Amino acid sequence: MAVAVLLAGGCGIRSTDVVEVGAPATAQIGTPGREGPTLYFQGPDGLMPVVRPYGEEVGPGKVFAMLMAGPTAAERVAGLRTELPSFQGFSELMRSQGGVLIRLHGPVRGLSAVARQQLVCTAAHFGGKSGITTVRINGTDGDIGAESCLV
Repeated sequence: MAVAVLLAGGCGIRSTDVVEVGAPATAQIGTPGREGPTLYFQGPDGLMPVVRPYGEEVGPGKVFAMLMAGPTAAERVAGLRTELPSFQGFSELMRSQGGVLIRLHGPVRGLSAVARQQLVCTAAHFGGKSGITTVRINGTDGDIGAESCLV
């Protein structure tokens, strides 16, 4: 019995008070099309919509520039990341054949499924749209067939 008391008390670990380290990391997750453009980034549990607050209506060029720039520092701390490569730029977003067509200045055929969904979901929800549409992606190496947002 004395041995057990000596072993329990002699481990050298002292108790400490709670150490404050600041507020938890956050990212604004919201309803697509509310309060600003909705971008899609990979989160810990799959693709997540992130609403970027913006005081005025934003055109597709600005929305896709924000998407291509990737998550902000705060969004990265919250666990968000992108699988999109850096493109030379966004060309256009237009309605086409019952869906939406995205034209990009760069190759698109080698994009991962997550990168394609980042583009597709951002385009499908652009301007507060419902997301129920097909999106085609065109790049310097050809087209990616019509896909729908799975989020």
